[in-house]
Amino acid sequence: MSVSSPDEPFQRALALHQSGQLDQASVLYRQVLAAQPEHPDALHFSALLAHQLGRHDDAIELFRQALAVAPDVAFIHSNLGLAHAAAGHGDAAIASFVRAIDIDPTFAVAHFNLGARLHAGGHYEEARHHYEIALKLQPGYADARWNLADLELFAGDWRKGWEHYLARFGRPELAAAQASWRADAAPEWDGQVSLQGKSLLVYPEGGFGDLLMFARFAAPLAQRGARVHLLVPRELARIAESLAGVAHFIAFDGAGLVPPRCDFKLALFSLPRVLGITPDNVSAAPYLKADAAAVARWRQRLDDIDPARRFRIGINWAGRPDNALEPQRAVPLALLAGLGGEKIKLVAMQKGAAAAQLAGYPAIADMGGEISDFADSAALACALDLVISSDTGLAHLVGALGLPSWILLHHPGDWRWAGVAGEAGTRWYPALRLFRQQTPGDWAAVLDDVAAALRRLN
Repeated sequence: MSVSSPDEPFQRALALHQSGQLDQASVLYRQVLAAQPEHPDALHFSALLAHQLGRHDDAIELFRQALAVAPDVAFIHSNLGLAHAAAGHGDAAIASFVRAIDIDPTFAVAHFNLGARLHAGGHYEEARHHYEIALKLQPGYADARWNLADLELFAGDWRKGWEHYLARFGRPELAAAQASWRADAAPEWDGQVSLQGKSLLVYPEGGFGDLLMFARFAAPLAQRGARVHLLVPRELARIAESLAGVAHFIAFDGAGLVPPRCDFKLALFSLPRVLGITPDNVSAAPYLKADAAAVARWRQRLDDIDPARRFRIGINWAGRPDNALEPQRAVPLALLAGLGGEKIKLVAMQKGAAAAQLAGYPAIADMGGEISDFADSAALACALDLVISSDTGLAHLVGALGLPSWILLHHPGDWRWAGVAGEAGTRWYPALRLFRQQTPGDWAAVLDDVAAALRRLN
């Protein structure tokens, strides 16, 4: 006859938790805590489960209860910090990570978590310090190396930054997205072997904006004698055809594509590393073109809806909802709507679910339903007097077209928008003017600056 262990219910709950059966795990954790209210592991893992489910306030309370029982456990303090960070309690998160490090200075994860929190707050050198400690303690720490790349690229140290950018292949969520392309038998081009007369498959990474930004490097590959095959999402296929240096465009929709065999292959984000791109030699010339006939058709369409021919501004306020940064980078439509008026006609270029917000703003012309892909967006952008966009694929499109446009950036912003010329521009797209949050979440001040700039134009 077997005798059940007193901790068996907790072990069953933990097994369910680890297998993703969160509801069943939650029931068992509650049963354990009903019998043993001070069970430290049940409190801790219940807190983790609540955090996973987005119940951050519940998680914080459970972590605190766990710490009341086990006050000197570093990983509980670190996880409490994550819950505080998710709940928007920045200072409390930092205090929790610092406490975890005080208890265990060799705890690499706590150093990384503290670095990430400092990074998000714009404390870059302090963040770098903790990322570097995390990497010394755990040399294969891909997330720490990835975040360090962000800091280096933002600071203009692109050579180091591109090397650390390779850490993306060690991050499960990014590596999985590239697995099918990387499985191709062709060797990765290392930047040293001659490309003269060779075929090179450039496979995609990131979102639409990333592809638009890095597509400029097809031309240098062609100049080295390569026959470049570029994989692009179907939404980018038509506008990509205006790109110089590509011998063969391959449109895909994410399913079932078998790319052609080439002599070499290379990930899109690795192009600047192997080409030795630095702030001093990055090409800033426009490299995409809109179809002239399509531009003319859009101009006529705009004349039809705005016979007064006011100053026409295209607006885009939201990106893809599955982007982790979307809550920070999306701009409230209500603030953008305030830019319209007697002299200014606002034209919405927004696609996706966010376009439904236009129902409350009939004065804004909704063109989203007439845009089928980025070639349509490019032609419409060229027919407008100005485009104002949040940090989305459209921002990269107008930059690649060389259109003077205004981009609204959350704080602290991504490395690719690192400023030059008094923080108003970027090396990647000199025609763009950047309007930056000075305080996280404060879009009202950004739109006040935009409105003032428009008054000077009109």
